[in-house]
Amino acid sequence: MRELQPHPIHRLIARIGLVILLVVSISAETTALQAEFPQSIGAVSDYGNVLNHGGRLDLAQRATSARAALGIDVYLLATWESPTPRVEDLAAGILSAWGIAGDPSLLVVFLRDEHGDWTVAVQVGAGLQASFPDLRRGVLAATEDLVANGRVQEAMAAVFEYLESDHAATLREPAGFSSSSGRALRVATLCLALAAAAWVAWRRVCPRCGRFLRKEMVRSPLHRVGPGLGARSSTVYFCRRCGYQRFGERARRSRRGRRSL
Repeated sequence: MRELQPHPIHRLIARIGLVILLVVSISAETTALQAEFPQSIGAVSDYGNVLNHGGRLDLAQRATSARAALGIDVYLLATWESPTPRVEDLAAGILSAWGIAGDPSLLVVFLRDEHGDWTVAVQVGAGLQASFPDLRRGVLAATEDLVANGRVQEAMAAVFEYLESDHAATLREPAGFSSSSGRALRVATLCLALAAAAWVAWRRVCPRCGRFLRKEMVRSPLHRVGPGLGARSSTVYFCRRCGYQRFGERARRSRRGRRSL
């Protein structure tokens, strides 16, 4: 009895499964790293309990107004816990963990250390950094003295006072740009990349064994364009492993045209 051998396409499926497993493991590690940072609970994340209910609502409303008037997404975080000792490293990590690094975002982080002292750090998303390079320095200057004296709630209010002041009168984002448009752009880029990868796989991957198809130009009298016009060159894709071959689009159109005649 003839012994059945596994089809070569099974090897390709195994390779794809290995790649998917690797991507999932990397994603899990990234998720675990992000879990170490405080999670966002809106524009105002008060894990340090420095605000009362009214103060939290007031700052959230001012954040909404800043987004509508200036196109800036403001995020405030006050916390006592941090996976990093420096508030600057904490702010940089949160900007990435919250997924706002590419948005027109302004992140202000207030961290209380084990001695009860507060420090502040400011991060600006890529959607604002190029257009307004002085924004980070201006917000930091408006809040540092207040934070050094433990007046964190006043420092949070000072962020919006700076944005509303004459010093920030030039902060105007082009109409229609927002964090949602930045996310939509990233999704569209990912879809285009996946479509390009699928097109390459369809054109240059052997459907039998999964190996990369080689390309060669051939001239054959079978591809005449008319009586007495000689041979025509065509593109042939072929697999050295299993012998599969496929003619290019131009040759297939020429064949269909001859059949219709």
